[in-house]
Amino acid sequence: RGRLGMAFLVCGGSCAPPFWDHVALQLLAGAAAWVALLLFGIVIAWCVDRRAWRRCCPGKLAASKDVIEDRRRGLDDSFAYVVLRLCLALLHCTLFGVRTYTGNMTDVGFFIEAFACVLRLPELTLLFVSAQLRGIGPGIRFVLVSAPIDAFLAGSLAAMPFAVDGRQSWLSLSFLAAVHFIGQWGAFLHLCRANMQVLRWRIVDTSVRTIIAVYFVAATMLTLERLGNPEPLLELAREEWNLVSSVYYVMSTVSTTGYHNMSPISVCGRFGAALIVFAGVCFGLSSAIRINQVVELQHSGGGSWAPSFRDRFIVVTGNATGDVAISFVLELLHPDHAEDSTNLHIVFLLPPGNGVAEGVAQFLERKRNRPIRDRIHVFQGSVLQDADLNRISASDAEACILLPNMRGSNPTQEDTESIIRSMAFRRFAPYVRMIILLLKAESESLVDFEGQPGEEDNVTCVVLDRIKLGLVGKSCEVPGFSPMICNLVKCVGHQGDDPDENWKKEYERGLGNEIYEVELSPQYANREALFIQVVMDVLERSNGKVYLIGLVESTPDESTSRVLMNPGARYPIMPAI
Repeated sequence: RGRLGMAFLVCGGSCAPPFWDHVALQLLAGAAAWVALLLFGIVIAWCVDRRAWRRCCPGKLAASKDVIEDRRRGLDDSFAYVVLRLCLALLHCTLFGVRTYTGNMTDVGFFIEAFACVLRLPELTLLFVSAQLRGIGPGIRFVLVSAPIDAFLAGSLAAMPFAVDGRQSWLSLSFLAAVHFIGQWGAFLHLCRANMQVLRWRIVDTSVRTIIAVYFVAATMLTLERLGNPEPLLELAREEWNLVSSVYYVMSTVSTTGYHNMSPISVCGRFGAALIVFAGVCFGLSSAIRINQVVELQHSGGGSWAPSFRDRFIVVTGNATGDVAISFVLELLHPDHAEDSTNLHIVFLLPPGNGVAEGVAQFLERKRNRPIRDRIHVFQGSVLQDADLNRISASDAEACILLPNMRGSNPTQEDTESIIRSMAFRRFAPYVRMIILLLKAESESLVDFEGQPGEEDNVTCVVLDRIKLGLVGKSCEVPGFSPMICNLVKCVGHQGDDPDENWKKEYERGLGNEIYEVELSPQYANREALFIQVVMDVLERSNGKVYLIGLVESTPDESTSRVLMNPGARYPIMPAI
């Protein structure tokens, strides 16, 4: 609306009072940055979901996710970076407060705020790309929830050097940095290993957060009052009783603050005001009671889980310990499994009183677990109760996994309880796949694999002592077999600096390997190739990156098969029948 010109940086000591045209320019710049970020994120997430990234950059998607995640964790764990960001956010807020008294905007203050925005850029970029690589849903959620503060803060700062109708104002949206201060304060407490169960730390944390919240609300009110009414609202503000002023009167009356210069003068108006106060107090109390009930229910493992139409989820129940439950989450939602775990949620139904639910909840509160926090749902209850299974929508699950207490003193009792739980779950959801972890091989005979007539045969038993004895026996036959299998079935990340010894380099390189079942070319059998010849051929063709460790021989209908781990150098490759 006004004439737009470029001044030399900021207005210095000749700043105009705050006016809407200049603030509108800042809001427009912030909105443009926000929309551009949203569109760019949708493009990236769409390419990832459609696997366009894999077509143009084959094999680099998983590596990119690992690198970005490592860099992001490096910033989260950097004490110097967190302290610097904390100090700059505090300085950002302080400069805004000083400007409200002086009415000046110096070049030094402008450059300090610009430096704070630039320093935020690496963390924002990593968070943005990490969210987009997880898919369209997490990407859009990040831009809509986490990015607006940065977009409007940077847009406001970028628009400040521009003059509207030859005027520049000292007012900007710098007070939004208070939101960054809250985030960095939480990271600072985490790095200091502050125990929030200690009263001293809880008081310090609550005091700091309260002060920053009061500052943010006060700065927002100051900004709105200094700007006054915009032109479209001038006519509305001339009448004392209008819709906006009436809403303000009702809110201040219902909240019992009573801070207003308006009061009804008619009899009907005063009677209505009395009813409003009474109804408002009753409504506020009942709402607080309901909210408190919901909070207590959620913290006690109550509540319910209702998946959306795109969500897939598995139910994990049993008597697992806290470390087993956490290891299960980290393994299933590891970045290496990102493509298979898209929109996959984990719903824990754990027995009350053993402390496992509280341990998992505390684990999810850590900042580094923020990407998976919304996909883990912890409830307390019993799989023997249909009401508990109903509130977690157990019949819609992809699978149910029963985990025993592997540290229990009585393995037979643990297996018996697991089998009873499996029977109760199959009675409630007979067509959901069931995976049971048993401790003793003799307990497998008690499992009902058939179920009722018409039910699918969808029960899988994993026997722990059979796996252990099999590893021991195969290790006697094939040296090094046990550590190789253990490394292949668990996802690990690179830790620390590169080792100097060659054996450590080879070992860490082996930790990054994964195991796959790939069909061999029929030409090997046609040429009567031996196992050792195929091993060397695969190594040569893959430049030493792929190792053939065994064979899977199955019947044509794949009804039966056998796995041969290292069947011997002279073992012939059998032709397909």
